[in-house]
Amino acid sequence: MASKDEKAPEPVLPIDIPFNKLADWLIQRNMGSSEWRTQLKCMRDKVKSVLSTLPDVSGMEELKKNSALDYFTCQKILSLLQSNVETNQKNWFGGYKSVHMKEWATVIGEYEKDGLFLMEAASVLVQNVQYEIPHLRNSMSKMAQQINDLTRKEGECHRLATENKLKYKQSCDELGIEGLDVESELQERCKILPTIFTECAEKIRGDDTRKAAQYYRDFAKFVLGDKATALNLLPCLQEVIDAPSIDFADEEPSSSLVGDAEVLPSAGIDWGLDLNAAAEAGTTAASTNGAIDWGVEASAEPCDGEIDWGISTGDQDNGGNDGGIDWDIEAVDDAAAGADDGNGEGIDWDMTALDDGAGITMEAEGCDGNVNVFEDPERRADLVADLVELCSFLRQRLQEQEDKTFKAVRVEFIGDPSASLLQQWLLNCESALSVLDKQSTQHLILVKSSGRYLQRLAKGLRRKKEVADHLVKSAEDSKKRQQDLSDSIAKTKPEIVSLSNRTKTLQKNVEEAVAKLLKGNPVHLTGDINSI
Repeated sequence: MASKDEKAPEPVLPIDIPFNKLADWLIQRNMGSSEWRTQLKCMRDKVKSVLSTLPDVSGMEELKKNSALDYFTCQKILSLLQSNVETNQKNWFGGYKSVHMKEWATVIGEYEKDGLFLMEAASVLVQNVQYEIPHLRNSMSKMAQQINDLTRKEGECHRLATENKLKYKQSCDELGIEGLDVESELQERCKILPTIFTECAEKIRGDDTRKAAQYYRDFAKFVLGDKATALNLLPCLQEVIDAPSIDFADEEPSSSLVGDAEVLPSAGIDWGLDLNAAAEAGTTAASTNGAIDWGVEASAEPCDGEIDWGISTGDQDNGGNDGGIDWDIEAVDDAAAGADDGNGEGIDWDMTALDDGAGITMEAEGCDGNVNVFEDPERRADLVADLVELCSFLRQRLQEQEDKTFKAVRVEFIGDPSASLLQQWLLNCESALSVLDKQSTQHLILVKSSGRYLQRLAKGLRRKKEVADHLVKSAEDSKKRQQDLSDSIAKTKPEIVSLSNRTKTLQKNVEEAVAKLLKGNPVHLTGDINSI
C-alpha cells in the first residue's frame, strides 16, 4: 500500500490541436522548419529518382502506383525491402549491402530530420479535408441535381413531342392527307374542291334556303317599304339559288351560276368604215398625182383674209361672208342620227339599245368571262357574306320569338314562320356556311390558287414534324446523359470513401508521431477532420 505522503500521479491530459493549424503549431515548438516547403520539394524529387530503380519485390508494384508517395508510404517500401532476403543483407560493420536499402534508409532519415514528414502530413490533411473531399462531394451533388433536371427535361421533351405529333396528325386529318408527302397530297386533295362546292351549292339551292331568303326580303320590304327594293338583298346567294344547274366537272368554272346574258355578236364596235375601199382609193390617188390626197380642194376664188374650215352650222350660208368660222356641222333629226346619207360620208355606229333585263358577259384576255361563284375569290366572299347576313337575321328572329324580353320591341310580321321552321332554316344555312367557310376548305382553295401558299403550308406542317423529331432526339440525349452522370457518381463514391479512409489513417499516424515527440502525451487533431 502506498504511504500517505506519496502523491497520486496527475492524469495525463490530451493535447488538442486544430488540424488546419498543425503546421504552425509544430514550427512554434521547433518541431518543424519554416523552410519545409523547399525541403519537401527536393525530397519528393529524390523519392521519384530512387523509385524508378526499385527491384521487383512482392507488393512493390502496388506501392509504386500509389499517387500519395509520402513518408509513411516510403516506410512501407523500406519494410518490403527489409523483408526481402537479397536486399536485407548486411556487411561486417552492420550496414546494408544493397544499394536500394541504403537509398531508402537515407530517404527515411531526411524525412524525419526537422520533422519534415509531419509538415508534409499536416499539408496533406488540410488539402484532403478542406478541398479534395468537399470537391468530390460537391461534384457528386451537382451530378445528382443534373440527373434530376435531365429526368424532368426528358419527361417534358416526351410530352411536347407527343403534343407536336398530335398537332401534326390533327392538321393532316383536317386537310384530309396522311402526311407522308405533304405537297403532293395537298395537290391531289385539291381535286375534291368541286365535290365540296357541289355539296354547298345543293344546300343553298334547297327549299329551306330559298324560303329563308324570300322571307328575309319580304320582311325587309314590310319594314322598309320601297327602300328595300333598292338595297338588292342577298344578290350573290340569290344568283346561286336561281341558277338552272350546277356543274363542277373537271374543275372547270361553271357558267350555270352566272345568270342569263346576251352576248354581243362582235367583241368590237363597227364604226361603218370600209378600210379596204379607203385603201384602194388612196392607192389610186397616189398613183395619179404622185402625192397624198388630204381631201382638201384649192379654191380659185380670192381669199378675203378669213380661214374656211369647211364646217357649216346649218343656219348660215356656206359663203362665210359674215366673217365667222364655218364648222361644216349640219343639224339632223334624232331618227336619222345613225342613218347613212347614201354617199358613204356618214358614220354607222351600229349601236343597238338593249333591254333593261339583259346582262352582258365581260370577257378579258386570258380570263374566262363565265367565272364561277365558288371559284372566284371576290364572289365567294360575297356569297359567304350573304350567308352570314341571312343566318344573323334568322337567329335574331328566332331569339325574338323564343325570348319574352323582346316582345315589346319585336316587329310583328304576318308572314313570320313558326320557331321550329326558323330553326330548320337556320340550321340549313349554317350547314351551308360551315361547308364553305371551313378551315380545310379555305386551305385547299388557297393551295389551288397559289403555289407559294402551298409551299408555306407544307413547310408549316413539316416544321411541326421536325420539332417533334427534335424533341424525341433531345429526350434520348437526356437519357444518355443521365446514364453518363450515373456512371460518374458510381465512380466518385469509391474515391470519396478511399480518400476519407486514407485521411483518417494519416490522422492517426500523425497523432502517434506527435505524441512520441511529446514523450507519450496523447494528441488529438480537432476540427472538420473528425466529420469526414
